[in-house]
Amino acid sequence: MPLVSVILPAYNAERYIGEAIQSVLAQTLADWELIIVDDGSTDRTAEIVRRFEDPRIRYVYQENRGPYPARNRGIELAASRHIAFLDADDLFLPQKLAWQIEALEKEPEAGLVAGGHHVIDSEGRLLATFRPWTTFPSLDVITWLFACPVWLQHILIKRDWLERVGGFDNWNYTGDYDLLLRLAHAGCKMVWLREIVFCYRLHEANSIRQVSKVIEGRRQVLEKFYNRPDLDQKILDLRPQVFREFHFHAALWAYFGAEYEMGAEHIALFLAGQKWTPPAMRLLAIRLGENVCHLGMPSEILIDAIWAHLPPEAAPLRPFRKLARAGAARRLFFEAQQRQDRAAMRTMFWQVLKNAPQLLDRGMFVLLAKAHVPIL
Repeated sequence: MPLVSVILPAYNAERYIGEAIQSVLAQTLADWELIIVDDGSTDRTAEIVRRFEDPRIRYVYQENRGPYPARNRGIELAASRHIAFLDADDLFLPQKLAWQIEALEKEPEAGLVAGGHHVIDSEGRLLATFRPWTTFPSLDVITWLFACPVWLQHILIKRDWLERVGGFDNWNYTGDYDLLLRLAHAGCKMVWLREIVFCYRLHEANSIRQVSKVIEGRRQVLEKFYNRPDLDQKILDLRPQVFREFHFHAALWAYFGAEYEMGAEHIALFLAGQKWTPPAMRLLAIRLGENVCHLGMPSEILIDAIWAHLPPEAAPLRPFRKLARAGAARRLFFEAQQRQDRAAMRTMFWQVLKNAPQLLDRGMFVLLAKAHVPIL
């Protein structure tokens, strides 16, 4: 029995699947099996997979049914107690499986461990880094109602938890969110591994670019959850806030996908029914700036697109575009510090200074000094 079963669904994945397989072969943990479920590919996917003669790699073919049925098939075939998921266009980092097995061994009551990710472009160049534990310290059901802090590629999960909740039963664009929310509600303890574990590749065919389908899928998941008969009153009372926060994230995705009318609509719905004082608008601008940093697009470009397409209801937000830019730059400063990129630290420091110097704090100066970054 292998220690980990890695499940990789593939559909017409000839462009990147070789690199994805190589990233599993490069794992420092050698005790794994890789189950590739070819979901009806008509390109060279099968040919490329068969070039890899490692006996730990298993290839199965099925008629096209979609990625979530393919993942369920992989779970059925898996021989391990631990399951990891990889998409055919993404990459595991070499210590992903070893680190996550070790984390579960240290906390045996946990059912799932999650890490962070890099965003890379089609050629593998680094675009951004996402350390979700800095924003979401807890992975309980309340966190999952308000956000989707990790995806399948982030996690290693004990197989019995997948079986307990019935695997994937929502096959739209947000089936992963549906599964993870159900796991949290069922009591699966989720813990952080504060390490970057995979690379998410941003390219023209990503499913997240199906903006309207992703947003509608997220709404359907929340509606489905709130139709459960077993919710306690605390969760029921959160429903208005949960759906308001849904509109915030939907607006960001819509703007990212250049669906500007949709983005403006969701911003208006997020603002509706609330009293927005100037201090609150300033905080909202900073929050918008911080949240655009991990979408794989230069933050200033995306912020400018948002401000150019704000709805009338968001008019009080218009004076604070520079504050949003500074919020993004400050977040990127700390990301640069984490990866010890001295040039980026200096650039982001000056971006904060140029746009909203009031966001500079002593901690930033201390980090610059420790990294021996000259300000001038």
